[in-house]
Amino acid sequence: MIADMNTRGGEPNGGSSRPDGLGAGNAIEVEHIVKKYGDFTAVDDVSFSVKEEEIFGLLGPNGAGKSTLIRMMTTLIPITSGKARIAGHDVQKEADAARRAIGVIPQALTSDLDLTVEENMTLQM
Repeated sequence: MIADMNTRGGEPNGGSSRPDGLGAGNAIEVEHIVKKYGDFTAVDDVSFSVKEEEIFGLLGPNGAGKSTLIRMMTTLIPITSGKARIAGHDVQKEADAARRAIGVIPQALTSDLDLTVEENMTLQM
């Protein structure tokens, strides 16, 4: 499934028994998530779910809100409105549990060569 950040309201969530596409078996659930900075809306009413073991892509032009959405989902910035769950954990109410369920693959080499492998791994947790 690919969510296009040019589309308001997210993408269809085929296969769920709930009309909103959310429920058991979802690794990620995002419901009507919004991020505002004053009068500027960076992410506007995005909803989608990603099932366990499903491959998911988040596409859109620069400035579409992809990084802001990921930052909200990973608890790095607060959500203005809406909800996000990672492995069933509400990112606002259970931030530590949600973070423990997230894996990171950096885009560029970010390892500190002065640290051990274990120390570099600890930084990513």
